[in-house]
Amino acid sequence: MKKYLMESFGYQEGNIIYAENADQATFNAIFGIKDNHKGKLYNYVKPGQSDVFIYYSGHGVPDSESKTAFFIPVNCDPNQVALNGYATLPILSMRTYLNWSTNHLL
Repeated sequence: MKKYLMESFGYQEGNIIYAENADQATFNAIFGIKDNHKGKLYNYVKPGQSDVFIYYSGHGVPDSESKTAFFIPVNCDPNQVALNGYATLPILSMRTYLNWSTNHLL
């Protein structure tokens, strides 16, 4: 996907945050957490100007109690997703307060 973005859409490598086999700490570092959205992506985005493309190839599951959607990091027990998964809420709310000019979430 990284190569595709660079070759087909002209994204610069220095503007791409790329992670493979991300654990919960990596998700937190890139996207921030519920009470602190200032992860690595926050520092890349220029409000109202940046095009944001998020591509996630992996598993996800809703928490059985809260129904909150979670990405499942590589070291996550899906039965304990509320404790060691990554809730998608910080990413979704980030679209609002950073005012991305366009966004693509796949």
